[in-house]
Amino acid sequence: MAEKLDTLLAQVDSTKAHLERIPQILKRFRQAVLAAAVNGRLTESWRTENASKTTKNLLRDHIPLPKPARWKTRATSLILGVHATAVGNPGKSPVAEWQWVPLVDVARMESGHTPSRNKPEYWDGEICWIGIRDANRNHSSTIFDTEQKTNELGIANSASRLLPKGTVCISRTASVGYVVKMGKSMATSQDFVNWVPSDVIDADWLKWLFVAEKESLFKFGKGSTHTTIYFPEWLSLHILLPHISEQLEIVRRVEQLFAYADTIEKQVNNALTRVNNLTQSILAKAFRGELTAQWRAENPDLISGENSAAALLEKIKAERAASGGKKTSRKKA
Repeated sequence: MAEKLDTLLAQVDSTKAHLERIPQILKRFRQAVLAAAVNGRLTESWRTENASKTTKNLLRDHIPLPKPARWKTRATSLILGVHATAVGNPGKSPVAEWQWVPLVDVARMESGHTPSRNKPEYWDGEICWIGIRDANRNHSSTIFDTEQKTNELGIANSASRLLPKGTVCISRTASVGYVVKMGKSMATSQDFVNWVPSDVIDADWLKWLFVAEKESLFKFGKGSTHTTIYFPEWLSLHILLPHISEQLEIVRRVEQLFAYADTIEKQVNNALTRVNNLTQSILAKAFRGELTAQWRAENPDLISGENSAAALLEKIKAERAASGGKKTSRKKA
């Protein structure tokens, strides 16, 4: 029994160790998918079949959006991101069909604000207000509800703005790099920069771009204790932009591959639950005699007659009775 237990429990530990490594493998898989999505590798064959779907053709009739009020404060230095973002214009595109484009030309930049906390009448209304905790909980997803809510009075008496459905929000201070897409009209705190896409940008593609570029965001920020990405850098931000049709194809493929990874992760979690329960199940079977049923069938002489459990118990009782009847004598001093 001890030998079987050692073998089975070792197998359980080995299986558990293998399963516990899979979430890290899936995390690296998702990162690789996003990297391939924003650097053009994921849709190389698609571009071959859709040669006319280029950024140049996309922007031919697009009128750049009006420059933000702080445009003159934009950063003038060049900071290269990891894949498809940069502060300033890097120049030549690594993907022939794509172009570097100022983000402010194709999406409207909006900031956020917090209505006064000293005015309770500004809060507990019906307008969702995105804070850092909301972005943390919903990172890389579409957000439909928030922990705190303001109201029309709070919006009217602050610099906060009610932004439309589809706005992409990126945390730029305190906790840099959380990305959410608004599932309905909402406002945000000042910890976010918000982008309202024009008709040449798909909101989900923009969301995935910033999720993929989290490392780049830290390169664009400043501060040793708490990184902050200031608005001059956001005003000068350039993105490597595909055609809108390719953006939609990228989103479709990313979400399909992520759904596949999510299915595997769910199966792994279910398997881990079963494995964690397996040790107790094996021990229960051992002490019910189920692990050694075949051994008993093959060795009847070792469990019958004088070797039976009943005979062994009688022998133990007899030995205890014999030792209990003896009195120890004391030597007189």
